[in-house]
Amino acid sequence: MVFLNVLLDQLGLPVPAVPTLVIAGALAADHKLPAAPLYALAVAACVLGDSAWYLAGRIYGGRVMNLLCRISLTPDWCVSQTQASFERWARRP
Repeated sequence: MVFLNVLLDQLGLPVPAVPTLVIAGALAADHKLPAAPLYALAVAACVLGDSAWYLAGRIYGGRVMNLLCRISLTPDWCVSQTQASFERWARRP
């Protein structure tokens, strides 16, 4: 449950992971859940979700940014911030 919840949160779905993590942490503190595997599952879900976004950006960069900026609450700000970041951090040919 923790892995799936954190993964869906990291992929960008509107699923809050914090309440699940707080409850799981409380259960781990009461020794009802093992803390180390719980931590490992949460970290693995974060790494997997972030890797998926990284690969999507690496392969489909512009299309992913266009989609994200279209569904953003402030599309103009999204486009200008993205452009500024690319100009600042992009590799030079």
